[in-house]
Amino acid sequence: MRVGSSVVELSEPAERARACSVLLRSLPEWFGLEASIEAYESQVRELPTLAVLDGDDALGFLAFTTHTASSACGFRPLEEILGLWPDNPCLVLVKKLDLCR
Repeated sequence: MRVGSSVVELSEPAERARACSVLLRSLPEWFGLEASIEAYESQVRELPTLAVLDGDDALGFLAFTTHTASSACGFRPLEEILGLWPDNPCLVLVKKLDLCR
C-alpha cells in the first residue's frame, strides 16, 4: 500500500459507483464495454464495499457479493472467514485473468 493511503468502507452508494467507474475505466483492456461498466456500477451501489484511497483517489476496491452470483461469473472460493460479521461468513473468491493474448 502507498504511504498516505488508507483502507476505508464506502458507505454511500454514489461513492461505491464512482470508485468502480474510475477504476474499471482505467483498465480498458479488461473492462472495455460501456454496458458492462454501467452494470458493475449499478451492482456495486448495493454491496458492502472497501476501498484503498490516496486522498480522494481510489486505488482499488473490494465489493462483497454472494457466492452464487460470483460462481456463475467464473469466481472460485479461496477461503471462508468466520467471525468477521455476526451470522455472515466472509468468502474470499478468486478468478483467473488471462493476461496473454
